[in-house]
Amino acid sequence: MADHKKNPIRSASEKFVAWCADKSDAARVERTVAEAVVIGTMDFVATINGLPPWASALITLIGMPVATIFLSEVGKRGVSNG
Repeated sequence: MADHKKNPIRSASEKFVAWCADKSDAARVERTVAEAVVIGTMDFVATINGLPPWASALITLIGMPVATIFLSEVGKRGVSNG
C-alpha cells in the first residue's frame, strides 16, 4: 500500500499560518523576535554592501511595521480560509 505522507512544504506552510494566527503572548514575542532578526539581517547585509546608516535606519523603521502587518494578515487569511 502506498505511503501518503503530507507534502512537507504544505505542512510547513500550514504550521506557519497557524503560528501567525496564534494570539498568545508567547507567539507574539516569537514573531517580534523573528521580525527583528530578519530586519536586522537585512540591515547588516545592506550596510556591508555600502548602504548609508540613515538608509539602514529607514529599513528598520519601515520594515518592522510592514512585517508585523504581513504576519497578521497571513494569520487572518489562513484562519478564515481554513
